[in-house]
Amino acid sequence: RSSLRQALSLLLDIEPLELPVIAPPGGKPKLKNDLGFISLSHCIDALLVGWSTSPIGVDIENSNRIIKNNKVFKKILHKSELKETNFKNKNQDTKKLLKIWVIKEAIIKQTSQSLIKDGKEWDWVKTKKMAFNQKENQMIKVLQENFYGWEIGIACNSLANALPIICLDNY
Repeated sequence: RSSLRQALSLLLDIEPLELPVIAPPGGKPKLKNDLGFISLSHCIDALLVGWSTSPIGVDIENSNRIIKNNKVFKKILHKSELKETNFKNKNQDTKKLLKIWVIKEAIIKQTSQSLIKDGKEWDWVKTKKMAFNQKENQMIKVLQENFYGWEIGIACNSLANALPIICLDNY
C-alpha cells in the first residue's frame, strides 16, 4: 500500500498520506475525488500499479514462472484460444499461457468479474489489441508486453490515458 501511495504521489503531485486512496486488504483499490482509476498487481519480485482516467485492470507475472498444473487454463480460455493451445509442448505453452493469463486477469480486474466464471467469455484478439465478450456484448482495449522478464497485461478503454508504474525487486 505504501508503494501504491508513493507511485501515485509522484504522478498526481499529492503528498502520499494525503492521497484519498481506499485500499482494503483483498479488495479493489479506489481513488476518491475524481482522481482517476487504479489497479494493482504483484508477483514475487515486482509490483505493477496502473492508473487511468477510466477503469483499468493490470496484471504482472514473472516470465519464468513455473506452472505445474495447466488445468485452470482450460477453464478460463475462450474456445478460440483453446484451439491455439495443444497443452503438449509444456515450455512453449507455458509462455503462451502466461501472456493470456495476464490479459485475462487485467480484464477481470477492469470489469470486476470472476476469472473462473467469466474468463472464458473473453476472446483476446492480439492483432486488434482488443478483447471481446459476445455474451455481454462488450469489448475492451488490451495491451500485453514483455518488460524485462515480466509479462504485463493492461485492460483499459483509454489506453492513451493509462500509465503503468512498475516497481521492481523488493518493492
